[in-house]
Amino acid sequence: MTLPQRVAHWTILFVLGTGFLAALYMTFVVFRPEAHGGPMFEAAKTVPLDFFVRRRVYALEAWMTFGFLAVYLALTSLRPRRSDSNPED
Repeated sequence: MTLPQRVAHWTILFVLGTGFLAALYMTFVVFRPEAHGGPMFEAAKTVPLDFFVRRRVYALEAWMTFGFLAVYLALTSLRPRRSDSNPED
């Protein structure tokens, strides 16, 4: 892998990783009902609809970013390497 390819690869990983962490932070820290952390469960019935929808949008962003990161890693870093010598040749 050439240097520009390596820089692009690590830039993509950095952007997707920080995007995923930022969306998790927004979901579980910023848009958290008072005196409640993690999943909302029964608290979902008592929060305003606008608050709930905004939190869900950040949660969807986190899932989408995680999915893109997983697909990118599956296609690049985590893919098994081919050997240079083919025994059938």
